[in-house]
Amino acid sequence: MSRVLIGIATFRRPQMLMRLLRAIEKFETDAEVSVLVADNDPAKREGIAVVEKLISDGYRFPAASLLVEKQGFTYSRNALLEHGFFKTAVDFVALVDDDQWLEPQWLKAMLKVQQETKADLVGGAVWPEFEVHPPQWALKSRVYVLDTTTTGIVDILTGDGGILVSRNLTNLLPPPWYDHNFAMTGGADTDLFVRLRKAGARFARAADAVIHETFPASRISLRWALARAYRTGNTDMRIALRYRRNIADMAKESAKIGAAFVVSPFAFCLFLWSPGRRVDALCKLWRAAGKIAAVQGSNYEEYATIHGK
Repeated sequence: MSRVLIGIATFRRPQMLMRLLRAIEKFETDAEVSVLVADNDPAKREGIAVVEKLISDGYRFPAASLLVEKQGFTYSRNALLEHGFFKTAVDFVALVDDDQWLEPQWLKAMLKVQQETKADLVGGAVWPEFEVHPPQWALKSRVYVLDTTTTGIVDILTGDGGILVSRNLTNLLPPPWYDHNFAMTGGADTDLFVRLRKAGARFARAADAVIHETFPASRISLRWALARAYRTGNTDMRIALRYRRNIADMAKESAKIGAAFVVSPFAFCLFLWSPGRRVDALCKLWRAAGKIAAVQGSNYEEYATIHGK
């Protein structure tokens, strides 16, 4: 029987956290499950209050909380991994975001793919859930929907919301696993996955492990989509500058940036009939701009703003 710690990093989203914890109670699993919430808000401690309330109500699984005082999600995620692998000695830590909720078969599907592939990290299928009716471009573009169809080994994962991490992580890399230089900018997941791939890690996806990610009204806008694309380009280039400093790799990055500035405006005009593809073209342009900013030493702090409750 696998021992799994569900690790949740939270910051001022008590309503979303409550929904996630209630969804975890509905798991259909034979695994030995425990839950740990890392509250990154020493002032309000709303996440800790939610956990205490559920424990007093008779929560299905063993649950606990801890306070992470240093600001930034990297501190919370490192604390969750360290607790799971060093203090409670579980086989897996599942890292879940507080703006997500998981379907009952999620953990069962994740463990099945892990057993079949022997992957060190497994990602699920993340589906967007919009709090308000989204515009057509949001439904048709690539802004909100990630890979929801792949099952099996993949080259690398994108995003760490809802991933299953094997104990072998401790053999591949020493802690701290998440780099605090990305604490407020995002991109720490990509940085970690790149380092893990270099260390020989195996990655997989499970299409049957369905995750729903909530997008509040403040994140369903063209302005937010372009800011996210800019941030992604910014952090991707920071990572490229760290690990791919040879001339050939940087020449490829330069070519991609140049192509974005040439092709994206043309694609925007060409796809007048498709709002989704027009937004995708704009996002490529903003992503290229973010890369240029990174080369100039500018870091975009996306996570300085919290969306949702």
